[in-house]
Formats: sequence, C-alpha cells, structure tokens
Amino acid sequence: MKASTRDSCVFFDKRMDLRGIGLFLLKRFLFLLKGASGSKKVRIYLIIDRHEWERGKKINNLLTLMIYSLEWNIGFPIQVIDLDGKGNSSIEERKLLLEEVYEILRGDIESGEIEVTILGDREFVGERWEDYIGSKFGNYILRVKRDYEVCDGKRVVDIYNDMGRGEVREIRRDGWRVVIKRLSACSDRRDDCLALVTLDMNSKAEDVIEIYGRGGGAEMAGAEFVSCDRKLINKCRRYKIKVWCGNPVDFCIKEDLQ
Repeated sequence: MKASTRDSCVFFDKRMDLRGIGLFLLKRFLFLLKGASGSKKVRIYLIIDRHEWERGKKINNLLTLMIYSLEWNIGFPIQVIDLDGKGNSSIEERKLLLEEVYEILRGDIESGEIEVTILGDREFVGERWEDYIGSKFGNYILRVKRDYEVCDGKRVVDIYNDMGRGEVREIRRDGWRVVIKRLSACSDRRDDCLALVTLDMNSKAEDVIEIYGRGGGAEMAGAEFVSCDRKLINKCRRYKIKVWCGNPVDFCIKEDLQ
C-alpha cells in the first residue's frame, strides 16, 4: 500500500498487520506534531472505546484506541483488539491495547516533551485501571456513572439532584477531582448528567468538559439529534446509535419545555 503527498511518499510493508500500521502512523503523527510545535509542549489525547454491532449472526466487539490532537482537531484509530464477541473488556486487555503505544511515548512523556491524557467512557473506570493509566500517562478524563462515589459516601447522583440544568460543579480531593454537569431537566434519563473524574487540577471545569466532548464525539459530549424526518429517526434507532434521537415534540417533552 502506498500513500503519497506532493513532497513525500510512505510505503507500508505488505506483511505489516493493522497494529503495525497503527504504530507507524502514531510515530509519523508525533513527528509532525513535534515539528510544528517548535519548543512548545505537545498535547495529545488517547481515546479508548468499545464498538459492538451485529453482522448477520456474528457479533463484532472491538476495543479501539484513537489518538487525537485538540489543536489540529485531527484524530484516527491506531490500535484495535477483537474481544471475540463477549461484553466489556478486562484491565488486561486494555493494558495490551496501550502497552506498545506507551513504549513509543514513554521517552517523550518522561522528558516532558509530550503531555498525554487518556479519555474514556463509563465502562473504562475502576480504581486499578485509574491507578494504572495515571502512573503511566500522567492524566486522564473518564466519564463515570451516577453511582460513582465522590466523597464520604456521597455519590454523583446525590450532588446533581440539587443542580439546575446546565449547572457545573466540581468536587476536589487529594490529587484528583470530579466535574459534574447537569445536561437535562429530567432526572430519570441515563444521560441526564455528565460526570468526569480527572487528575487535571489546573484547568477550568468547563475546559475539562470541552476537552472530553471534542475528543470523545457526540455521545460523550451529551449531544442529541432532533429531526422532523421520521424515516431518518427510525433508521438511527434501528442502528442503535449512542445519541438520543427524536422529533421536536419528543424533545420538548423529554426536556420538560413548556
């Protein structure tokens, strides 16, 4: 396979597998980012996600890792693991997804040339997992469930029940914090609240939310799809996309808009 631009050509060995190509693209992308940044620190985001869909009788269940540059607004997958049709991934499988990427980034992370943040959805949390990625990469922004314990037995749901729609709060602990935003006026919705745990103690809470949303896509940002096209809405529901979809009337009822 050959990819070319006006002043350069890249050739891939036919024997190179998808993981090898992903690692090659990672190295190339880092080279371009560092060259463009000059003496400034390069900031990149690694987004871990799981994609599951049915193709005939076969269930495809893939654990993927994508690199994303907020400054360039460019991202692409660099690693993938087939989970053989089962459900959520294990910590060992996630470590396998990250280990070769970490070895490439390790020198730049330790020298301070590159700052890496791991982004992940609600299934990618847990004390062991958070300790692992924190010790390796230095920072993460992970979405947590409503029953996530924040402090002294108080959960996310106990905090956001007293919040108004659009309100943002943060709870700081020793070396980490939880940022919470109320997305909807309806408290019985699964996605009525965005709660993020992070090691970043310096950025504004709104900036943490923006980074997670831009890096993670529509579902992570709490986006919703409203349309008057009934066929299109039914198609979205049939394909079980992760974003809420419906017509304007349904949206007004859901959001309790009078």
